[in-house]
Amino acid sequence: MLNKLAKVLLPFIATIGLFIVAASPVSAAYQTLYVDGELVWVDYGSYSHGAIDSPYLTITEALNDMDSEGGVIKVAESTYTEDLNLVNLDTISIEGGFNGGPGESNPFTSQDTDGNQTIVSGQITGTNIDGTLTGLQFGGIAVSSFIDINLAGSGYNFTVDDCRFALASVTDFFVRITAGSGSNGEITNNVFTLVSSDKSVIETAGGNGTTVNNNFFQGASSLNGSYGIITATSGAKVYNNLIADSGSNNRVAIRINNQAEVYNNTIAEGTALTAAIATSGTEENNVYNNLVANVSGTDFVWGATADEMNNSSSCDPAFIGGSGAAAYELGAGSDCIDAGTTISLPLVTEDYFGTSRPSGAAYDIGFDEFYIPVACGNGVLEGAEECDDFNNIDGDGCDASCHIETTPTPGVCGDGTVDSGEQCDDGNNVNGDGCSAMCEDEVVVDCGDWLDINTSDDHYAIAVYLCEHGEIVKGDAFGNLRIDDELTRAELLAMAYRAREYKGLGVVDNNAEACFNDVVDDWYAKYFCTAKEDGFVEGYAGNVAKPGNIVLLAEGLKMFLGGLDKYYSIDADDCWYCSMIWSAEPHDWLPFSFVSPTDIGPMELSRRYAMDMLYRILTN
Repeated sequence: MLNKLAKVLLPFIATIGLFIVAASPVSAAYQTLYVDGELVWVDYGSYSHGAIDSPYLTITEALNDMDSEGGVIKVAESTYTEDLNLVNLDTISIEGGFNGGPGESNPFTSQDTDGNQTIVSGQITGTNIDGTLTGLQFGGIAVSSFIDINLAGSGYNFTVDDCRFALASVTDFFVRITAGSGSNGEITNNVFTLVSSDKSVIETAGGNGTTVNNNFFQGASSLNGSYGIITATSGAKVYNNLIADSGSNNRVAIRINNQAEVYNNTIAEGTALTAAIATSGTEENNVYNNLVANVSGTDFVWGATADEMNNSSSCDPAFIGGSGAAAYELGAGSDCIDAGTTISLPLVTEDYFGTSRPSGAAYDIGFDEFYIPVACGNGVLEGAEECDDFNNIDGDGCDASCHIETTPTPGVCGDGTVDSGEQCDDGNNVNGDGCSAMCEDEVVVDCGDWLDINTSDDHYAIAVYLCEHGEIVKGDAFGNLRIDDELTRAELLAMAYRAREYKGLGVVDNNAEACFNDVVDDWYAKYFCTAKEDGFVEGYAGNVAKPGNIVLLAEGLKMFLGGLDKYYSIDADDCWYCSMIWSAEPHDWLPFSFVSPTDIGPMELSRRYAMDMLYRILTN
């Protein structure tokens, strides 16, 4: 695969002094593959399937082509009717919610209800694997179980996170993770709506225990009296879960066995149960701060080994009402507030909604920790406020976040305060943004209003496009585009990274600096240092980047293709760039025609033709 080829080629290239810009997925620790069951954008041939612009049609195809070391499979919103067996992989992450096209957006969340999800109508099984399943919706098929992961060996970790299970019935379990000694599982942030199981909705098995937290069950039923909606074996940690409207067939909401930790769960609005929480086994379980509300005729905790300290079936939650999990938040005045006991283990530091626990004098009972947001600007000193002067204005001694302001050191350009002798101060030392690195006013013009280029220039429309799309190109401090100037590595990398950021493929770290010996705190440091952190830029031997060097066409093409996650290959011979240029030509990515790649590869690149080439890559 490509990343294996890179391990051979990159050391060789470094020895001949090239400025290395790695292409995705060469720079990744392992592969990232894309799947879209509805659309293939551009088919470059079988060698490029799995790229963002030429995805697989099925998850199975991606798994079959993945290296044994594993990686990430990003799956677009569609329905996938297939069983997945996660074998012969070291690590795997299957992520739903990728909605297709260049870039990634609209990540799935467990509360998302737009109906356009990554739906898996099949089973996912696996043995002895590190992995994550996230952003997937399951349903639409009769199965024994949807997810069944067996971590019988030691040292494995598997997470099912932010998935939805809806309108489905199974004969076994919806999610089961079996974790042996030294392995761990986590089932967190999932939603189960109108589902029923002949056994359990969630089961943890094995001798090491699994964490089950922050899950929402609404209309979930466990039909077998030997199980619960959550069935947790030895050592399990079950906390911050909400079980609501669970149905008349349930015998037990949560069933635990031997040294389980069961904290701050809420069981609400169900009919009579044999027990809300049932315990068994010979070793003591810890059962604290759980709430059972409006469940008539139900024993709270059943089992001789349970510690029932500060659990409650009598405190009034005063639920706020509404829809979804938020309907079961504690209302003001509830006597469940501050009624719990302190939990010494570092498990329940937040509630289901992310509020810190405890937020008052003590833990609250149930999955929700009640708090009133601090209102900065109301004139009342609250929470972590250092001051409150009845407004949200900076510069009056108490800032907009209600923290006491200190006077900045006079005359420091870039501190955000216009001091004596400064014409402006925008909080940075960057030229080209209206306030120069010396805190002097700059000429800033709108896209297309440059002083040195107008509509008569063949490349004017390209320059306007790149300016209007993410400000990939702008003007200088005097309002000029300098379209025919030579281009330095720093300038070209800035263009490449602005394009990368515009396409949603990476984010510039504005605080990054001092990553190369010749890149410290200059205006371009954030681009070089972010690119180095991303594995996109390697630099020269001796940890130098030579940002002032003029860029050759071959180097510029490599930076642009790497920055935009386009496939390319490099050769281990005298013409390292030949195959890259040959493969770019059919896509019309090059601003020049050629007979041989050596005709254009060594050409120095001007701003004009760098813009032309980047525009072609972005739009073709």
